[in-house]
This record gives sequence, C-alpha cells and structure tokens, in this order.
Amino acid sequence: MADEPRLLDAAHVGFNRFTSFSEPSLLSVGIADDLLMTRGTHSNSNQAYATTALILAHDGRLELVDAISTFDDRACAYERSQRLDIRQGEVAPFSDIVATVTELTAAAGEECGDASAPELSSRTITVTYRWDAARQLYRPDTDAFDVLARENEARF
Repeated sequence: MADEPRLLDAAHVGFNRFTSFSEPSLLSVGIADDLLMTRGTHSNSNQAYATTALILAHDGRLELVDAISTFDDRACAYERSQRLDIRQGEVAPFSDIVATVTELTAAAGEECGDASAPELSSRTITVTYRWDAARQLYRPDTDAFDVLARENEARF
C-alpha cells in the first residue's frame, strides 16, 4: 500500500442492540478471502436474542452470506438455549462454511404449579454453505435456519 488508506467497502452489521465481533471473528475460506463474523444481541427478562452475520470479504468487497438468528428462553420449568458454531469445511478452491446450532431444552428445577414445560430435548441443526462459482457467492444447502427463525419467532 503505497497510497493513503481508503475505504473499499462497508457492511451493515447492526442486526440487534449490542453488536461486536463474534468468537471466532475471522475464518479463512479461500486463498485471499475471509469470512468475518459479527454478533448482535439483546435480552429481555427471560429471553435472549442473537443474530450472527456471516460476511464474505472477497475481491475487495463485503457480501452478506447469511444472518443466523438464535434464541434462548427460560420459564420456571425449563431453560432452552441455542449455541452457534461456525467452522471451515472442505477446501476446493473455497472452503465450505459449516454452521451448526445446538439447541438444548433442560429442566430449570423450579416448582411451577400448573405450568407446563416443553419436552426436554437436544437437537442440532446444520447448514453447509458451498461456493457457487458461476454466481460467485455462497449458497446454503438447506433452509433449516429459516425454519428455525420461524420457530423462534413463534416463541417470542
């Protein structure tokens, strides 16, 4: 860089009240390409909301790959949590991006009178984003995170 630094691109990442880089915040997905991850959160009394943005830095531009929403809720009879894990998959020439949400519904151990709790359970939801060379973007292999977002919205 011989010249003064200049802004090449910008991305809107304010999906929620408190926004920061997630952990991890960077994942190498190609020779000169990275996936940046930000996380926006907020919470109410017994609910916590998070949106993780997957942003591809490719050819000097920023492109939103996806925004993944997770939701934690708690009542007197149960606690439900959703944890997101992002990892690099197979490389050729762009890495797959493998995103997994693990949902756990556990007993809270409190007396609730007549209140009913959902079934205690654990499930994982995985979406693999694969590089589409013709369209020059990542595409999900399923709409499972859209389905999860609708399920979570119904719980608000």
